Amino acid sequence: MMLTDEGMRLENRKYPGTLNFQKAMTFTVAYFLYDIIQLVRYPKLFGSKLELLHHAISLAGSGYVCLTANYSYWADFQLLHEFSTPFINMRWFILTVKIGKERKRYKIVCFCALIAFFLCRIVTMPYFWWTLFTQCLMINDSVCSNNRGSSVLLVVLMCCLDFVNLYWFSRMVKMLQRAIQDTFTELHHRREERSLSVYVSEAESHAESDKSDDEEDTAKAK
Repeated sequence: MMLTDEGMRLENRKYPGTLNFQKAMTFTVAYFLYDIIQLVRYPKLFGSKLELLHHAISLAGSGYVCLTANYSYWADFQLLHEFSTPFINMRWFILTVKIGKERKRYKIVCFCALIAFFLCRIVTMPYFWWTLFTQCLMINDSVCSNNRGSSVLLVVLMCCLDFVNLYWFSRMVKMLQRAIQDTFTELHHRREERSLSVYVSEAESHAESDKSDDEEDTAKAK
């Protein structure tokens, strides 16, 4: 919508969101509300308290934007985060059906999730905060000046959301580092086993040749 809908561009940020945007935000509110219900009903299966906090913050922000149509550009920009969700869900499905963390498909999905998470949630942070402060909070913008309380609430919620995303990203990086270390360790063990097998085979061949030489010497002595 940010590329195709003129009403959702930065220069038109002062105006309420378009009909397409309102539909998107309605689906977003329903999505987060449904996810929160599932997290509360099945906490051991679907996630932790941190995920519940993330969804509660997202529901509060998207609900406010859906009701007031304020900050529609930045709310639409935050929806980019959800492009990384399919890869994260694929990782959850693989773990749930117990395919195993050692399988190649699991490692590929984790790597794709890390890249998507980085591009959709981490790289976008500087631009989001730069446009929010320079185009709304630091100037006499009608939306921000008439809604100071909501502006402060927006900043607090987005800070909490970004801290959660940074924490998750740090965990994903640590998991990647651990996977790389395990891969190199496995390769090292395989190399050692291969070298040991070659050494054993050479030793056995030398032993057999020595035995045959001894038998020849015995036969000549007789």
